[in-house]
Amino acid sequence: MSLEAAADVRFDYVGSLQLARRLWALGDEVDQVWRKRVQHAEAALVDWLGVYGTEFAQRIDSESAQAQVIAGQLRAAADQWAARWAEAMNEQNRILFARETKHIEDNRSGWDNFVGTFMGHDDLPPQPPTIDVPTSPSFYATGSLTRY
Repeated sequence: MSLEAAADVRFDYVGSLQLARRLWALGDEVDQVWRKRVQHAEAALVDWLGVYGTEFAQRIDSESAQAQVIAGQLRAAADQWAARWAEAMNEQNRILFARETKHIEDNRSGWDNFVGTFMGHDDLPPQPPTIDVPTSPSFYATGSLTRY
């Protein structure tokens, strides 16, 4: 299928960046919760000795490690949503550019085609700029769909 005949990219541009922000914030929340739990656990372990104290300390260590992994995975998922957003925006802009170029080429007069063969065509639209991946934690849109 040619690019100009390609269907529009079906993607929730606004929702995906909102989701990225929420995932990042959830990662921050997981970090805050486990830090508080570790503080409380350390306070408890001051007076908690013996087998149960050791078992509790091991459980807190395990929970802390898991919480760090989960928070990291949430932030990685947020970054991936932002990357997919940029990919979808860039792909849709390429489709819009191809459509506009095809429209202009299809509507040129014979004279414009003849002259353009020798002198070049200056009536084509500009290439859309490449849109960068939004960055954390704000995930603000770094571009928009090109309008022709």
